Parts: sequence; C-alpha cells; structure tokens
Amino acid sequence: MVRTVFRGESISFGYEKHHLILKDVSITIPAQSIYGIIGPAEAGKTTLAKVMLGLEKSTNGTLIWFNERINASTNRRVGYVPYEKALIYDLSVYENVLLFGKLYQYRGKRLKQQVEQALQFVGLWEERKKKASQLSPELTQQLNIACGIVHLPDVIIFDEPIEEMDNQAKSTILSTIRKLHEMGITIIYLSQNVEVIEQLCTHVGIMQHGNLIVQGSMEELLEQHQHRCALVKLTLADTAVELQGELADYKIRELEACTMVVELNDDGEQGMQRIKAILGDRLLQIDMISPQLQQVYASLTDGTA
Repeated sequence: MVRTVFRGESISFGYEKHHLILKDVSITIPAQSIYGIIGPAEAGKTTLAKVMLGLEKSTNGTLIWFNERINASTNRRVGYVPYEKALIYDLSVYENVLLFGKLYQYRGKRLKQQVEQALQFVGLWEERKKKASQLSPELTQQLNIACGIVHLPDVIIFDEPIEEMDNQAKSTILSTIRKLHEMGITIIYLSQNVEVIEQLCTHVGIMQHGNLIVQGSMEELLEQHQHRCALVKLTLADTAVELQGELADYKIRELEACTMVVELNDDGEQGMQRIKAILGDRLLQIDMISPQLQQVYASLTDGTA
C-alpha cells in the first residue's frame, strides 16, 4: 500500500457563502512524491495550498496530514515557499532565516545549526551578511526556500517558484527542489507551466474552476487519457505540404519534409484506418505517438481558467 502524507476529502472554501473558490476537492499526496498541482490562473491552486496549511479554514471537508487531522504538530512537519516571498528586505540573509527558525521554536545552538544548514544547502552561506534587498532574483528565491526548510520539514509546498526567472535561474531552483526530493522530502509543486510539471513531477493533479478534475501518477494520467489526445506520425511517399490538404478534417501538429504529426479526431484505431483509406499508397508508415501532458491538459481544460 502506498503511504500518503496528505489526504483531503470534499474540501470546499470561499470568502462568500455563494461563491466558492474550492468546490468539493478530494486530493491524495503520496509520500516521497513530487506532486504537481497544475491549472490556469485563478483555478484555486494557491487557495488549496493555504487551506491544506491551515492558513485558511475550509468551509467543508476533511484534512489529514500524516494520518492525523491538521494540527500544530502536523504543521511543524510542512514547509511553505510562497509565490509572494515572505522576506524582510531590510534584514540580512542570515537574520531572515533566523527569524523563521525562531517561529518554529528553535533556540540557542540548535537554532544556529539549523540556519547554517539551510543557508549552506541553498548556497547562501557566503552571502549571509548581505541584506535580502541586495540579492538577485535567483538568490532571493533561494533565500525564500531556506526560510521554508529551516525547520527540516517532511513536506514542502512550492507555489510558482520559477515564475519570471531566466532559464539559468529556473534551472538552479529546480535543481534545488530535486535535491530536496532526493533527501526523501515530499514536494508539492504549484504551477501553470505544463512543461515544467512534466519534467519534474511524479504525480499530477489538474485543477480548473476550483475543482480537481483529475489526479494520479504521471504514467497513469497519460495512459488513461491517451484516447482523448491520440497523435500519429505519418511517413509519406510525397511531401507533407502536398498532402496536408487531404487531411483537412484533422489538426496537423507538425509538418516536415515527408512526415507529419496529426491529432486524431476519433478512436485511435478507427482514426488510423480512416487516414490509411484517405492516403492509400501515399502513406508509407503510420505510428501512434505516446501523449504528452500538454495534450492531456489541453483536452481536459480546453485552455480556459
């Protein structure tokens, strides 16, 4: 049986009685997974994270952390790296992390050890005397992470941690997250970026309009929804440009010299047989392509918020 770190059942939340942000959400986070919660802006991702953390009180539902109802003890085992950085920019790097260590009741020698360990981990020990305001965006996010891990949590929730960063900074932050996962920490990663979710995560939950519409391991999700977004690669006897008009009823995803990738409109096998009938001996080979998360996501959400 797969161990879970969090189980939420029928979670609802709204600031107004008749306007719910979260609508009967049920979610299960397996232990030591990297669970990606993906959805458009205003889908409810950040609100769900805040309810899971107890920062907002659900209007309905059950929240179970580590087989206990959410309480002060379970909260100490969870770290949070918010999108809006919880830093005091007039304080030094060291003082910011120290402050968070104190919030978790660390004192004296143990507190100093925890702060140093967190700063060493994110590569900011040598920068510890600098004010937070002097850091680059990449290092500011690393400091944000240090504040979220100073209490050695078992689970860390990241909310859009690489938004608006350049590629090098994104790579550095994602590397830090992977290292945390390798240490046995469960990661919950909130994002609108499908490509990053697919590269990083072992499990996925897709949100839209305050609902969690599907969840599971990456492999399960792609397999279960393959029929919704089947793609085939066609190897052609003539150039793809000459033949694309023959497939006007289909969406052509890629077009190269003598190959094209086509999205099927119907059942995979039926669609392949129809294309064979249309192209005849001008079709040399047809191969099914395994779906990508982007295709599943688009088919389930229609790209809307």
